[in-house]
Amino acid sequence: MLVLIVVLFVAASAVAWWRLDLVHPAQLWLTVWSLALGLFALHLLPYDTISGETLLWITAASLAFVGATLVAPRLPTPGAPSRIGPQQVQWAAALLLAAALVGCALFVAQAVLDVGPRAALFTSWTLRAAVHEGAYAVTVKYLYVAIAAAAMCGVAAGVASERRRWWLAAAGAAVASTYFATGRSTLVITGIAASVAFLVTARPRLVGRRLVLWAGGAALLSVTVFLVMGQLIGKTYGNSDLGSVRSFFTEHPHAQSLGTAYMYASAPIGALDVLVRKPPQDKSDGCAMFSAVCSALSRAGLDTRPVQPIRPFTAEPIPWNTYTALDDVIRDVGVRGVPIIFGLLGLLCGWLFAVTREGRPWAIAIYAVLSTAIITSVGANTFAAAHILGAITIMLVSLPAAMVLSMLASRR
Repeated sequence: MLVLIVVLFVAASAVAWWRLDLVHPAQLWLTVWSLALGLFALHLLPYDTISGETLLWITAASLAFVGATLVAPRLPTPGAPSRIGPQQVQWAAALLLAAALVGCALFVAQAVLDVGPRAALFTSWTLRAAVHEGAYAVTVKYLYVAIAAAAMCGVAAGVASERRRWWLAAAGAAVASTYFATGRSTLVITGIAASVAFLVTARPRLVGRRLVLWAGGAALLSVTVFLVMGQLIGKTYGNSDLGSVRSFFTEHPHAQSLGTAYMYASAPIGALDVLVRKPPQDKSDGCAMFSAVCSALSRAGLDTRPVQPIRPFTAEPIPWNTYTALDDVIRDVGVRGVPIIFGLLGLLCGWLFAVTREGRPWAIAIYAVLSTAIITSVGANTFAAAHILGAITIMLVSLPAAMVLSMLASRR
């Protein structure tokens, strides 16, 4: 059954890339789920056979999300013309980039004082552990600004044809700044946000061979970042427990360098199967998906029970603690709520994408950030994660500020 589902997902993905506009939410969803399910089906690690019920809910979530994105353009979109022009977009991008670089500098300065220059500049495990323990709870928030800056610089590169290379370089600087915070996924998703923002704005003609080359290059770059930073922070095949489990990688040593990458891409599917077979009895009432919001309400004194974003691991032989984007929904409302919630998310993403077709910079920037949640949905649910909400809020604040600065500059 799994092989049939993979074939259907791959076929649907091919149709989506053929018929829909570039980086449409349906394309992104179907592509990443086709890849994750296909890799899991290879069983290069000793995963248990996935249950038919789990495949049913994955398919139901996908049908709901993709179907909703196709219906969403029928919803009303803002009628008034946007007052945000190319000049205001560039002002906003410049403001966000400056703020991101200043924030990055403050984070690095704190890290140098705490762990020394070498550990700070080469993303050591010591620094990574300190970040996870909350020692940099304030300065590490520069990541929100960096994600916002990358997206807005991508929009600026799309609208400013004369200075396109400069803005692409600026987007690259915003992406590169996230390296110091030690998170491999953050570096990748910031790059995705910048790329999607540029592609939606500039609308380059990527068909056939060019599309394959672009997609292949993006995938290769992501894997390279994963492997290189894994070496720096000590997350490698040799340092993991994979070598103690008989698998394709123990029998083929030449492929061991890809073992951890394969596990990260496929293990959440197996973990989801564990969750579906034995879902939690107590519902978290929205505090799994909206953990960041519930945490803020809890600190404000309200009676909320935020669910920790780091979940318990599944059992041996391949323990894992991310359960795809379906995880939060199952914990909040149960498996039967999966199609409903993902249908609503599909409507949101599809509506935003429809608004981007009208050339509205705010919608393009928001969609670029949300697209990272679609692409990472095979690993975790980040649609309402702190970095997503934070980046969107910062972008929405930056645009009015940019309009004021642009107006003041024009009066001089």
